[in-house]
Amino acid sequence: MTGASMRVRPTQSGQSLISLLVGLTLGVIMLGAMSAMYYSLKTSFNEQVRFARLTAIELRLMDSLTHTVQTAGFYPFTEYNGMPRTLFASAPNWSAGQALGGTSGNGLVASIFRTRFRIDGREQIRDCGGALELPGAATMFAQALSVNNAGELECAVYDASGVQTKLYSLAKSVTGFLVSYGVDDDADGNVDQYLDATAVDKARAWTRVATVKFALTLAHGLRAGEPPQTLTHVVKVMNRD
Repeated sequence: MTGASMRVRPTQSGQSLISLLVGLTLGVIMLGAMSAMYYSLKTSFNEQVRFARLTAIELRLMDSLTHTVQTAGFYPFTEYNGMPRTLFASAPNWSAGQALGGTSGNGLVASIFRTRFRIDGREQIRDCGGALELPGAATMFAQALSVNNAGELECAVYDASGVQTKLYSLAKSVTGFLVSYGVDDDADGNVDQYLDATAVDKARAWTRVATVKFALTLAHGLRAGEPPQTLTHVVKVMNRD
């Protein structure tokens, strides 16, 4: 065989089809893992944002309930003449001197919680919705917490004549709202028993109420998919004398 007839096979270089397929498969697997990780992180972030927002809403709600209880029975210092709340006259739903009141609830019917207070232009007292009440002369205000047919916890504000002047929505998706009252029977500053509004009325013990306990049930928990959640909040009554 002559040199002219000899042929040299060129050296192969590059990737084989199998190695390309293996690389492509690995790339798809990694892309899938990264996509799943991204989705998980995004879902977790969104859930944390939702949790933070709901927590903030609940904190504002607890603050509103606390403020509503602690302003009950307030009156200008100039009206004190040796006996507290002498100008808290009897009215529909109210006995003379009474600053707390309400109606009992159960598993099907929500409680109603009522308060009233007196202020003049020198005090800066906010109502249950956070608005500042600034009357020119000493005036009585009443507030009522209740759940409407749409499942909203509302607070209505009434003037001295009993006319509703404001209505606030404090919480939504409420399926239960029960209020009980811690009664200090022996005036030692400690709660001796918790009663509902009917029992407090029967015992004529509204002036002996030392704390108010709210049990608020939401249609869902803080996180998606959680069952209904009941929030319990106990508030000390401040203006007892």
